[in-house]
Amino acid sequence: MESTDFVATRGSALKAKPESSLQVVSFESYKAKKKKVNQKKKKAKKQEENILDMEAARNEITQFSINGLKPKQRREAKMKLAIKLGAKPPKNKYVNYKTIIEQRFNEKKDKIKLKKLQQEGKAEIEETKKPDVKDKRKNGKWKTWGILDIYGTLKKHSKK
Repeated sequence: MESTDFVATRGSALKAKPESSLQVVSFESYKAKKKKVNQKKKKAKKQEENILDMEAARNEITQFSINGLKPKQRREAKMKLAIKLGAKPPKNKYVNYKTIIEQRFNEKKDKIKLKKLQQEGKAEIEETKKPDVKDKRKNGKWKTWGILDIYGTLKKHSKK
């Protein structure tokens, strides 16, 4: 047997004569037609852009006013701004349970003494409440006091 003989196979036969008829296929994806935008929608978008510009200007003003504060006040103002923008308020600091009980006990004693003095007419009645950071509005949002409370509020004038 001769090992030098070439054995013809289907693969070798295909390699010997290249295929001349090739098909070229090009793929084009479906392009959706653009919908016409209503005039009202265009005006609404322009108004939204103006509102965003006003909000950006307001934010710049608050940042500028915060930069003019002292470092301790600046930290507090930045914290209030973050709370206003949706951050969670900081947790209360740790206080020993015994000291809390003593404070509450002393507050109750003071209230009782004040009531007795008011009944006797020796003490003036103080019903004014100072604003507290933990006060809530009717809608459930936290109130913020200080520099951030001024911006963005309008006072309504009553008609006479």
